[in-house]
Amino acid sequence: MSELATVHGVERIEDAPLEGLLDALRAYRERGARFITASCLDRGERFEILYLFDENLRTVAVRTFLPKGAKLPSITGVYLCGFLVENELQDLFGIEVEGLNIDYRGKFLVTNTFDAPPLLKETTCEL
Repeated sequence: MSELATVHGVERIEDAPLEGLLDALRAYRERGARFITASCLDRGERFEILYLFDENLRTVAVRTFLPKGAKLPSITGVYLCGFLVENELQDLFGIEVEGLNIDYRGKFLVTNTFDAPPLLKETTCEL
């Protein structure tokens, strides 16, 4: 694992390149894993996105890194319920999700009173 060595409560983290993300998630679906949620960290020049699953009563994850300005492929073709968290990513971090089946277009959690996505860092962070 690269930048994040461990995540409390997650037994296994599999890193997937952005271009192989949907294939990695399909493998989890084929094994019967239940999608729990996704989380995102603003790492300055890129986002770290963690997709969490329940696999045989164990929490496991697939992690990918998204350069700022790049589009994130939607997981809704693999796990339809992913539209909820993907709309949150758009609202809170300004991430553009490509191919999102149910798209609230940045108005799922936030209103017009926000000038910028509230969780998007204004400055870069050093790790």
